[in-house]
Amino acid sequence: MTDNSAATTATDTDWDQLCDLVLSAAGALYGKIAMLLSVCLATSKQELKELAATIWDDDPSDLADAVEQVLEAPYVEETASGWRMIESLAPHLARRFLSDDEESFRMAHETLVERENRALRELESLESSATDDEFDDRAQIESWFSQSRLAFYLAGVHSDQSAVKFGEAFESAPSRDIGAARMWLSTLVFRQEPLLGDQVRVILFFRGFRAYVSGQRNEAKRHFADIIRDDVGDIYEAIALHLHATSVDPVSRISELQKSVTLSEQLAMLENEIMARNSLVSAYFARANKLMKSKGEKLRSLARKDLEQALSLAELNRQRASHMRDRSYQIYTLTQHATAVWLVVQNKFGDATAAQREVQEVLDELSQARTIADSAGMVEPSLIARNQRASVLRDVHRVSEALDELESAIQLIGPVTEKGIVRRLAKTSGSLLRDASNQDKRRITDLLNQFDKWLD
Repeated sequence: MTDNSAATTATDTDWDQLCDLVLSAAGALYGKIAMLLSVCLATSKQELKELAATIWDDDPSDLADAVEQVLEAPYVEETASGWRMIESLAPHLARRFLSDDEESFRMAHETLVERENRALRELESLESSATDDEFDDRAQIESWFSQSRLAFYLAGVHSDQSAVKFGEAFESAPSRDIGAARMWLSTLVFRQEPLLGDQVRVILFFRGFRAYVSGQRNEAKRHFADIIRDDVGDIYEAIALHLHATSVDPVSRISELQKSVTLSEQLAMLENEIMARNSLVSAYFARANKLMKSKGEKLRSLARKDLEQALSLAELNRQRASHMRDRSYQIYTLTQHATAVWLVVQNKFGDATAAQREVQEVLDELSQARTIADSAGMVEPSLIARNQRASVLRDVHRVSEALDELESAIQLIGPVTEKGIVRRLAKTSGSLLRDASNQDKRRITDLLNQFDKWLD
């Protein structure tokens, strides 16, 4: 077995030596500012000067000069959010700050916590006085980033509060780019891991999430299972139940999803409540589909009950999401409710063409989801709603109208569109061939060629 301890020690030594060089580069004040910048995620030049003057009694003009010097260093960069130390060096210098001057380290974090709290209060004031249109997506995203920074800075003074805030930020991440937002949040958690040593659950959870995203589902399940096993009833258990459930067989996940929904309701975690219930509806769909393939009438009767349960839950989800500022939840719940109604209609009527009123209600609901998505610039939710609408039109033999829907979808697809959605659109297009006229078959062929170009 190879011993890697020497390599690890050498790396740590290298960082220690680099920190020594930074701290001795241009005097004591320069070292203080460098350490201070290392704990800031991003800051303006003026904010850094004010922060230094708050913490230390040195002459403000001398501190300001030191700030100017540090910001010219090759290991400091200016970003759209402000100045920061490069991410490879910052954690090491921050740990040196803690060991060399713990009192100033804590004071810096307390001041940064208050800065983020002040920013959040200002955003809340803006939200309370604004209409829905005025308080737009950008303001919501700005608020989320401020909440995330608050969780980061709290780790330096109150690790228990930090753990809670990291969980809240994970749940409320902006849905428009939720995966990237949560991955960024996880980097903040791991950067503060030395300060969160007594908060085992937050570290376990984010390790599980990282494994989940990278496709290491067995590792993710193990971490999430550890969280669930503690039965603490906190925000991490509610989310872990949901994510753990999605890693097991669709039919087997119902119990855990029910627990996730119930706990989310108790903790007022609306986003996770809706998404866990969304997954629960899909699980009922999967079990109903499996039961429908059986020969026994008793099992098919159970399948119908599953569909009715799914429809009831989808209706509740639609109601719960109707007043949320994040319109993506409205789109998803409208689309899923329409899907649930349609499955129940198909099961009840067989040839659903006869169910004219129900067909129109489903189509109208999907049109509403599509309109909300288009108005909000949410391309992928719009494509999902269009694909589902085309599928319903196909099922009632309205092929030309289904093609109109799919052709409109082509105009929205771009280089960053998820390939899985494009494949679903292509599959729906191909399924139209059976009932298509010769003229429509030519349209379908052209559609499939266009989808293939995006899939190459």
